[in-house]
Amino acid sequence: MLCAGEFLRGRQPLNYRHAFHAGNFADLVKHAVLLRLLAGRDAEPLTIIDTHAGRGLYDLAGVEARKSGEAQAGIVRLMAAKDAPAAFGPLVAQVKTLNAAGVRRYPGSPWLIAQALRSSDAYVACELRPEEHAALRELMKAKPNVTTLCADGYATAASRISPVGQALVLIDPPFERADDYRQVVETLAAVRRRNPKAQALVWLPLKDLETFDSFLRDLE
Repeated sequence: MLCAGEFLRGRQPLNYRHAFHAGNFADLVKHAVLLRLLAGRDAEPLTIIDTHAGRGLYDLAGVEARKSGEAQAGIVRLMAAKDAPAAFGPLVAQVKTLNAAGVRRYPGSPWLIAQALRSSDAYVACELRPEEHAALRELMKAKPNVTTLCADGYATAASRISPVGQALVLIDPPFERADDYRQVVETLAAVRRRNPKAQALVWLPLKDLETFDSFLRDLE
């Protein structure tokens, strides 16, 4: 299991919408790790469940991205770097395929996963916000082996994870709910009961180390 996060000291309550933060430094680390996990899978079929998928593709010239400005210090800076770490190479390549020049579009996890799927793999992308799910469904409509659901991703992961074979659960909640930490723990416990081989990539804010330590204790 791999956990990663971003320090957000003194910013509570947290209201995290993908569109505001698309392409920021935290996204770069998350997506580089995701691509590395996908590249390292073996020949066995892989089931992927994304609990909070978002819309899948982001316009960095859109109102939300321009308001936060975070992409400028993230993906824009990375794409301009002459000495970027090799670990970001696959992500840089994906971003280049989406942009003829400059950096206008940034791929979310659904786009990256869909591009990497093999015919034997399956991907279930959950997004609870209707408008975000509508955009995701349109983006994924021609992608084979992809199912999009306007549904609770926690419950979906626990009920639909394949009991056999490789499985990966991606959890990147907005942390707008007080029980998100507990929901993550309970979801992962349910997933591992169904498939002990399942891996998980969890993204969470590090508001303070005690909260993070408590989460790790509960997870153990």
